[in-house]
Amino acid sequence: MKVIIFEGIATSGKTTITRLLAEKYRALGKSVLVIDENQTLMPIIENWSVDANVSRCLDVVDRAVTENPDVVLFDRLYFSHIFRTECEEKEFDMVREALSALNPTFVMLEVQTERIEARIFESLKHRDASWAEFVWKKGTNRDEIIKYYVDQQQWFQDFFHKTSFNKVIIDTTDMDFSAAAEQVFISTS
Repeated sequence: MKVIIFEGIATSGKTTITRLLAEKYRALGKSVLVIDENQTLMPIIENWSVDANVSRCLDVVDRAVTENPDVVLFDRLYFSHIFRTECEEKEFDMVREALSALNPTFVMLEVQTERIEARIFESLKHRDASWAEFVWKKGTNRDEIIKYYVDQQQWFQDFFHKTSFNKVIIDTTDMDFSAAAEQVFISTS
């Protein structure tokens, strides 16, 4: 079973690239399980408890193991949960162990810092009201919101470089998500 876990800030392309990659694997005759952020992060988005986040991660990893498809694509698993709970990685040891058994590849989607503001605020024009509400919870003004996402991406980058998991970094600033999906496919084959 091939396991790929996407991490990155909002608007970095996780959902789109996951969809494109799933289509590519299915066209090759592979069974694919997509566990999106509506299953990984969103059910506990307001719960910062380490125990709740560890439990959520373990539940979705168990689901992947039980279903045992050829390919599993996770949208936000592990890094995002550690970031949100503001804890140490050791508090997620059970998750790290469960993931280690699957030999996943983490794919970090990055947006050049100077483009984060445009990406976040352009997305408000195309997404629904709940998305705007979510974004505006990150700060009381535009500068605070951008700082939140810049800081989050920096945290992801720092954490990403420290992890011993297989990892790939993809720059999605240009929003060429088809090319990014192809790059992920090649990098994880």
